[in-house]
Amino acid sequence: MLWQTVQYLLLTIAEILVSITGLVFAYSQSPKRYKSVIMSAWLFTTAIGDLIVAVVAEARAVRNQSIEFFLFSGLMTFGAVVFAALVSFYKEYIPPHHESEDQQLIISPNAIETEDEIQLSK
Repeated sequence: MLWQTVQYLLLTIAEILVSITGLVFAYSQSPKRYKSVIMSAWLFTTAIGDLIVAVVAEARAVRNQSIEFFLFSGLMTFGAVVFAALVSFYKEYIPPHHESEDQQLIISPNAIETEDEIQLSK
């Protein structure tokens, strides 16, 4: 059982890196009004992928586990090929300066109070 620790560790690190990279990319490349829709689409596709794995694994349609793993790797390869084909149609979205992520945290210049007028309560 201990020999599987390295595999689980590598898979966990890979999942974290892919999830964070994909979420940041999806969030940064979507217009401000579609950010929540894009994030929900990302999570929905993740759920569909997990559902496919659960259905295939529980249905026991494939008797040999190594063939089941090759099926999953084939599905991942198919997904990678589809994404590689879609890359040729991709156009980078560069948000206007007032829509960038760091600007969303700053008080709007059109707000009633400016940063100078905000009194800190003691």
